[in-house]
Amino acid sequence: MTAGSVNGDAYPDLVFTRQPTGLDSDVDFPSKGGAVAVALGGPKGQNTSVKPKWITQATAGVPGADEKGDAMGASAAVGDLDGDGYGEVVVGLPGEDVGTAKDAGGVLVFKGRASGITGADTKVIGQSTVDVPGVDEQGDAFGGEVHVVSGAKNVPATLALAAPGENTNQGGVWLFKGSRTGPVTKGSVSFGEASLGVTPSAVRFGNWLG
Repeated sequence: MTAGSVNGDAYPDLVFTRQPTGLDSDVDFPSKGGAVAVALGGPKGQNTSVKPKWITQATAGVPGADEKGDAMGASAAVGDLDGDGYGEVVVGLPGEDVGTAKDAGGVLVFKGRASGITGADTKVIGQSTVDVPGVDEQGDAFGGEVHVVSGAKNVPATLALAAPGENTNQGGVWLFKGSRTGPVTKGSVSFGEASLGVTPSAVRFGNWLG
């Protein structure tokens, strides 16, 4: 769960995620792999005129498929990544399988709007995305942590995310600069312990951001 301005008004919005538990509480939960929803804020707390709706990988416009073990929502962050005044919602998919690479992971970026978020224009970022350093490997858990580093007013924020399982649990962090079209992969960088002059070890670097 996190908070931020998704719809660009003066009231903070609550972004919450949920994953299946395997318990009776899942009976009315519409997802196998996890979901995200936004409760818009208002002058008296929650804006009750707009009912939160679960968004999953089965929602129209969202890349991928709603599958058991995807862990959608294991991490989440809010920030204006395109400088339009509305906060994007970034959600991790560390359990996403990519080809034969089980749990390689990925990240979904939902575009902020005055009405909140929908599945429309949702982007996915992973290590198989063009210009992203690295390759999809089993257990990378790309998107295990996500964080938005805000810039100046009307300046797109920077997206930081981690793959704690990268290189057999050594871990790594990726940075994506914001732009008028959202986070861009060209020029993105990644780093870990070796980049900082430290002998790499299985510390799951980036396991905690923010």
